[in-house]
Amino acid sequence: MDATAKGLVDHWSWAAGKGLMNQNTAATFRAACLQVLSIFDDLESVDIAALDGEATFSRFQNLKGRGLKPRSLQDYRRRFLVAVASYRSYIADPSSWKAPGQERQARSDANGSQRSRAAERDKGTQNSSDGAELVVYPFPVRGGITAQIKLPRDLTTMEARRLVAFIMSLAVDSEAGGFPVLLAGREDRPSRG
Repeated sequence: MDATAKGLVDHWSWAAGKGLMNQNTAATFRAACLQVLSIFDDLESVDIAALDGEATFSRFQNLKGRGLKPRSLQDYRRRFLVAVASYRSYIADPSSWKAPGQERQARSDANGSQRSRAAERDKGTQNSSDGAELVVYPFPVRGGITAQIKLPRDLTTMEARRLVAFIMSLAVDSEAGGFPVLLAGREDRPSRG
């Protein structure tokens, strides 16, 4: 078992090659690890068990983050921290390791009944394929109709604006020009001039 930074990077290629996880997801974890760990001269000398993920990412951000967009930094941080935690879990117990975001098999509760991942989702949180924690928000649309929206716990203002614009594009109104338009955080109605 290679508990080094090199082992961490190689782990994601191995997991994808063995079919233990989606190849694209594994590639995003590997790329994030390579980027963040690029602050070290020798990956074989970095002990993953002793590595402070947050401190390592802060060093990376200070040394090499200047040219990256805030969203890219946020993605690298999340993926790197998930990758390190997952690899540590693999090192501790390879036989029970599950890839981040992988569907969990149904498990028995105290009564012996089976509970699927869908039941876990009903509790309000789940993880996306790249390890981001998603929160399920119920939204009452109108009488008797409630939608569910799954969003990252760390949703940014820019992402929220994109989501609003997307939802507005779905609206079907019978009143031509009568639906509200969201501008700069307030509702305006087009004039009927």
